[in-house]
Amino acid sequence: MAVADAFTGWSKKLVATLVAMAIILLNRRFELGLDDTEIWALVGVAGAYTVGQGLADVGKSKALLDQKKPTTTYVVNASVPDPNSAPPKP
Repeated sequence: MAVADAFTGWSKKLVATLVAMAIILLNRRFELGLDDTEIWALVGVAGAYTVGQGLADVGKSKALLDQKKPTTTYVVNASVPDPNSAPPKP
C-alpha cells in the first residue's frame, strides 16, 4: 500500500497539520537540527496552506449550492379573472 493510499478520504487540512506537528515533535525528540526560525516557517506554511484550503472549500460549497438552487417558474392562467378588476355588468 502506498503512503498516499493510507490518507485517502482524509482532509488535506488535517494531513498538512499532522505532518507539520510530526516534524516539530520529531525535531524535539531526535534533534533534527531545525532552529526556532525554521519551525516557525513550517508553522506559517502549514497555517497558510490550511487557510487556503479552507477558502477553497468555501468556494466549492458555494458553487455546489448555486447549482442546486431551484428555479421558479411562473405560470399565468388567462382564464382566472383578475381580482382587482371591476365585476362584469349583468
